[in-house]
Amino acid sequence: MRGEAMRSRAGDREPVSGDAATGRRSSARGSEPFAPADRLASHSRDLPARMAGAGAAALEAVAGNRAVSSLLGGLRLQRDEGGAAPPAAPPKPRHTWVFIMGADPPGTKNRFFTEAEAFYRAKHGSVANSHLEQARTLEAVLSTVNASGDPVGLLIIVSHGHPDGRLMFDLGVTPDTPPNVALPVTRSGGTPTQFDTAQAAVKQGKLTTVSADVIDDATKIVIKGCNIGRSQRMVATLHSAFGGRAALTTTTHAQFFGGGAERLAEYFVERPGKSTLSRKALATEFSTKYGTHVANSDAKFWSGVAAQAKRTVDAVTFEAFRGPVPAPNDKAFKAGFAEQLKQIAEQGGTSIAFVKRERTGADFVYHFAFKKLQDDGSAAVIPATISTAAPPDDAAAIAEAKAASGRPDAAEFTVRRSVDGGDTVVTVDAVRTEWKVVHTVIRDKSGAPIPPPADTDVFWFTTQPAVPPTP
Repeated sequence: MRGEAMRSRAGDREPVSGDAATGRRSSARGSEPFAPADRLASHSRDLPARMAGAGAAALEAVAGNRAVSSLLGGLRLQRDEGGAAPPAAPPKPRHTWVFIMGADPPGTKNRFFTEAEAFYRAKHGSVANSHLEQARTLEAVLSTVNASGDPVGLLIIVSHGHPDGRLMFDLGVTPDTPPNVALPVTRSGGTPTQFDTAQAAVKQGKLTTVSADVIDDATKIVIKGCNIGRSQRMVATLHSAFGGRAALTTTTHAQFFGGGAERLAEYFVERPGKSTLSRKALATEFSTKYGTHVANSDAKFWSGVAAQAKRTVDAVTFEAFRGPVPAPNDKAFKAGFAEQLKQIAEQGGTSIAFVKRERTGADFVYHFAFKKLQDDGSAAVIPATISTAAPPDDAAAIAEAKAASGRPDAAEFTVRRSVDGGDTVVTVDAVRTEWKVVHTVIRDKSGAPIPPPADTDVFWFTTQPAVPPTP
């Protein structure tokens, strides 16, 4: 649905009135009256600017009709062109956009997108200049609002998200560098996007650049994507994707839509690595995080909250390396570089033998030798090398994984090494443990929900502030 923009035209300039009998023009309201010509010397500097109206007859008697006519014509032209400027056109109305970034799979009990669409249709559906759209990629969102040309007041994106800051929808563009994380398509039809992929697409300019006339420092962007706001890195990247001017806010917790309302859908505490906590320790964690928002709560209250919490261990895998890395022996060398050695043999090389392998920077260098018949009939021993990328050590692999992670401080990183179809694979697991109270509203002893409706920004939103234009 798209509302019609209201436009108004600038009004015409106020006309200058005149005397039908004499042809004289009267002064516009608020302007200074013209001075009689007999008060001005013929050499006065004020003459061109102030001569008009009643002084014309006196001047005709001295200078003649033709000269006066020429002078007055110029004066009238100056007055017509130098009048008050027309009023500026009013600013274009700002538009509201709501993008629903997925669809609920058939038969699911989680009607997140269905309820969210109903909620925003009721809230904005009948409001002028409001648009409710289905989209599946970030590029579709950017290109749609940019193509409209209308300034945006509020832009809302509704999606699923992940606690590591992952977007549960596709970018719609492909960065030059492949992602470090291969993520499966979600049940709601989106292809998740990890932080490093989003960052690469933004830095490489793959996404549509939205005009500053469309999204500016007066625009507010709200991403209702569960948990995305936990990743400051992803929030900053999305802020840049929309031009870096608007204020961008997104949720640090999961949210719920239903019954014509939205609310907080979970409370959580988390720790890096695979961790366990006693109920008493867990109650202390929940109390520390949320206790300032709950009046008159005690240890028993928070113990009850901890009893409802469900523990999950989440692991995100980063592939730090994949490629052939022959072992440093003759058999493995010849098997791993069979194609290269075949070319040497076709050019007369014989008796190929592995010598040694050494590491040089990020590469493995394989030294070998072969014999080749010379013009004089002798067989010369030819030394040669083949280089290939070497797998990173644990520290380098973890550093690469942390650079690609949306929340490097939230997880514990460990390295696994394996062989897959002749390739050496180095995988980094980012592991964290989370305790969640899901789809339950914590209420204080008076029955008030936590957080209270007017206080939702306190701990479940992350905001990247607007950046005003440089003067």
